Amino acid sequence: MRRGRYGAVVAALMTLFLAVGGAGAEQLGSIRVVNPQVRAIDGILVDVSAAALRDSSSIRLAVVPAGTPDAITDTNAFAANSTVIHADRVRLTLPGGPPGKDEVRLYHLPPTGTAFVVAVRAPVTVLPGVAGAVLARDLGQEAAVLGPLRFEARYRDTPILLQAQFLRVRPETEWSPNWLSAANVIGRRLAVMSLGTRGVVRDRSGSTNEIICIMADDGGPILGRIARLNPGDAVLVKGYPTSWGAASAADPVLLRGCQFAN
Repeated sequence: MRRGRYGAVVAALMTLFLAVGGAGAEQLGSIRVVNPQVRAIDGILVDVSAAALRDSSSIRLAVVPAGTPDAITDTNAFAANSTVIHADRVRLTLPGGPPGKDEVRLYHLPPTGTAFVVAVRAPVTVLPGVAGAVLARDLGQEAAVLGPLRFEARYRDTPILLQAQFLRVRPETEWSPNWLSAANVIGRRLAVMSLGTRGVVRDRSGSTNEIICIMADDGGPILGRIARLNPGDAVLVKGYPTSWGAASAADPVLLRGCQFAN
């Protein structure tokens, strides 16, 4: 008799698990981190299945340190540091997270809820960057938050060390007169590089947090060194950041007096 009751209880619990946990977990979707370990300058390439969240709203991906509480306490900061996706299968490159053990989390607002819920998560490790260097994405985000005036006041006459991926050399047809004027390099032999993160999604202001590095080559080996760079190569430069003259938050930050730092 006891054995029969025990079996009935186990069967009931298994049924509840499959209805709430097992089947529910399958419906939540999935995240596959293509490269489980990335450099500090890299983005995080993910394959996401979120088709089961079609009835939810505000579906977002965020990269946070492992162990961070799931609850969202600052919705403005969360909106600024997460990426909106559709309830579908998607592949995209997210901005990297802080160095160490991180998680890519898929958040959503359930149909009957008012608080964000984590649907699924996946681990990723971000390697340490260069000591004392600023990441291109962090500098771009700071420029968007502060605006041109406060950003200029923050970095006036303040050189920084910047680490990023090399993206490409900008042809002269893409040069902005504002860049040349702000960099004080008009009339010199120049190379204009885009630095940042390859393939990364745009943030809510439409920016990929790209940095423009203008180098003057006055008979030195600068052009040859730039010519040997491939997209995605690690670059360490120094200079004076400015967003003076930017028309919108999506415009790239300019690094005046830009030089290789190694």
